[in-house]
Amino acid sequence: MKAIDNAKFKLRQEMQALQRRLALLEEFEKQGYNTRICEAGNHDWAYIPWEDGHVGLRYDGHEIVKDLEICVNCGVMRRTVFTLSETEIEDPFDVLREEE
Repeated sequence: MKAIDNAKFKLRQEMQALQRRLALLEEFEKQGYNTRICEAGNHDWAYIPWEDGHVGLRYDGHEIVKDLEICVNCGVMRRTVFTLSETEIEDPFDVLREEE
């Protein structure tokens, strides 16, 4: 019985993977992307809205993702990420403060 359950589980996983690939293929066809990736420098970038509909900076606590873009011709995606390396504190009013 356990062998049959394992076989069913494996088949369900394979079926789900095929369903994801089919959905991806349908989206590719719907968007009319080229079957070849554009040459470097020839992408036509467009912003992709985040889940909330906005574009622009997002901070996840570790890095700042500037934005997401997709090439409208071939469908490749690009994201710009800034990683925080260190924090500096400056006091532009230090000349006005009393010295200790």
